[in-house]
Amino acid sequence: MLDNKLDLPCNISSSDDYLIFLTLYNQRMIKLIDVYRLKEQVHLESDYDLFHDMVRQLDADVKRMFNGAVSERIDFADSLQCIGIMSGLNSCSAEDVQRAHARGLKVSLFGVFNAEDAENAISKSPDFIITDDIRATQDLLN
Repeated sequence: MLDNKLDLPCNISSSDDYLIFLTLYNQRMIKLIDVYRLKEQVHLESDYDLFHDMVRQLDADVKRMFNGAVSERIDFADSLQCIGIMSGLNSCSAEDVQRAHARGLKVSLFGVFNAEDAENAISKSPDFIITDDIRATQDLLN
């Protein structure tokens, strides 16, 4: 998962300049993915719909996930042709994951810091878990 925080850089003062920044940012991101042949491994994540539109126009095969609470982002992710939603562990229920899966969307959960969090995340059946405690999460999965 590659989280794309696209807050306005401090040296950009106009919307035209920001659009130029986003265009260059996305072009270079796609180029890096292509050069290193990472389309199957990388999932670009953002909560910014313009980012998703731009990436999709540059290369529709790049995997993208929309960031936010699953229950609130299913329609966004679907309309932007994302493969899924990245959500905080505490912003997602097992039912939310089931609803996303029913719509053909994957779910990635972050905010998994210890074995208790990992157990909670696993119980929700997400497709991906982003964790600080890899060993504990692996032990629980095995």
